[in-house]
Amino acid sequence: MRCFTTNTTSAIWSYRQTPNDRPDDICNVRGQLMNGYRNPRYSLTNTASEYHLTIDELTTSDSGNYICTDNDGYGKPYETRLVVLSKKL
Repeated sequence: MRCFTTNTTSAIWSYRQTPNDRPDDICNVRGQLMNGYRNPRYSLTNTASEYHLTIDELTTSDSGNYICTDNDGYGKPYETRLVVLSKKL
C-alpha cells in the first residue's frame, strides 16, 4: 500500500479490523514498527513523498482498514480496505 504526501513531515500507518474499531498504530513518526507488527511480514519504506507499507504472505487476519495519516499523524487520514479471501494454498 502506498501513501503520498506533499507535507515535509512523516506519515503514520494504522489498522483497524472493522470501521468501528479504534485504530491500532502500525508505526510511529520515526517510521519504526510498533509492537505486534515487528515481524518479517511487515515492512516500511519511505521516499520524500511516499510511505509504503508492505505485508508479505497475507492471511485472512490481515483483512481490515489501513489508514495513512500525514503530518506526523495530525493530518487528514486516508483509509483503504484490504480483503483477503482465502489462505495461501
